[in-house]
Amino acid sequence: MTPLRLGIIGCGAITQEVHLPIVLNRSDIKISILCDKILATAERAKRLFGLPTPITNDLDAVVTSADIALVAVPPRLHKSVCCSLLEKGLDVLCEKPLAANPDEAREIAAVVERAGRLLGVGFQTRFLGGNALMSAVIQEGMLGELQEVKCEFGAKMDYPMSGDAYYNFATTRGGVLYDSGIHIVDRVIALFGPIDVLRFEDDSFGGVESNAYLAGSVSVFGRSVPCSMWFSWTHPLPNTICAIGTRATAMLGRSWPESVLIKSHVTGLPTESMLNWSGALANSDDKGGGHRLWADFVDAVRTRRPPLNDVNSSIRVLETIERAYSIRTPMQQPWVIA
Repeated sequence: MTPLRLGIIGCGAITQEVHLPIVLNRSDIKISILCDKILATAERAKRLFGLPTPITNDLDAVVTSADIALVAVPPRLHKSVCCSLLEKGLDVLCEKPLAANPDEAREIAAVVERAGRLLGVGFQTRFLGGNALMSAVIQEGMLGELQEVKCEFGAKMDYPMSGDAYYNFATTRGGVLYDSGIHIVDRVIALFGPIDVLRFEDDSFGGVESNAYLAGSVSVFGRSVPCSMWFSWTHPLPNTICAIGTRATAMLGRSWPESVLIKSHVTGLPTESMLNWSGALANSDDKGGGHRLWADFVDAVRTRRPPLNDVNSSIRVLETIERAYSIRTPMQQPWVIA
């Protein structure tokens, strides 16, 4: 097949660290143009990867040079850039978060429908093999009756930055929950359905949050199950999603993305076993899910089906975050002097 011509809008850290290494290994995509409002950023990406690609700061130049687009600009610019590209006939893969709030995401969805185009969102961890395995474990009743869902995402914030976009309200909507923890929210909704948010605490103090706690519930087999989530940009946490049942606990972990760790007891003694797909379902090469994210998007464009991580799933995630922010209370920090 003729490769799809890809225009990249936003050539900063996420493009250079994640997307370009993946796309350059795909024969079904050809990078046709790099676009960034700061031309030096586009030039740096071009130089780092040895691309013969033209650079521009004009969005219209992308429209005339590409079939599909990657939008990797700061989140508050997603709506305007995505809508412009969709209305002009391009299919779009947009970095997460899709928009600043659910209303903006619904506006994007309306443009997707009206323009007859496709839009996928960069929730790459949705594609990890462990997700489907966890879902199967729960559906098969291996855990017994589900009692609780517990999630923890935490790591020192040391991701490469090309600006202040992570902490500037002019470019973003929030901090650790909105930018990084959103992957956990997306995976929990995909596994268990909508989250009923009952309590949310963070340390924002008028800025973006670096630590947060969310408490709510999900519905499993018609039963309300407590769901708790911890998020941090200041210190490490286990980085797990745990489904705790009456017979066993199943855990998804960053260190075993294609597997599920099962913890239980035999003759009263604790046991652990790692559950893996086998045969054609086994896939351990794509540690972060990014390769499958792009494979799904390209297949969606070729076959004209919605991407797995489409605009509607992003609306549900943003609704959860917006609800949390609307009821936020200060996180207790006894080390801070009032």
